[in-house]
Amino acid sequence: MQTFLRLQYEKPDELPSEFGHDIRTPESFVEEFVTEFSKDGDTVLDPFAGFGTTERSEGVGWGGCGAEAVRSRVGLLKGFAFQLPAHASRG
Repeated sequence: MQTFLRLQYEKPDELPSEFGHDIRTPESFVEEFVTEFSKDGDTVLDPFAGFGTTERSEGVGWGGCGAEAVRSRVGLLKGFAFQLPAHASRG
């Protein structure tokens, strides 16, 4: 019985300097856990959406719903390849 996972710890994008503490979860972690613990067509809730976990969930075929309380991170999200709803910067 396997009692551990070996995942690649890689962050392909550099964050702007004001986010130098870099608290993102690597995409490989997101992909592994979303794939393992959800079914096709599920929606992934990301309560800390500011660094792209929701975007990565959508990239592996799941819907994503994210919330971010830090306004500057909402602005950072606008640079990702997915479309944010118009109310995101107010939300």
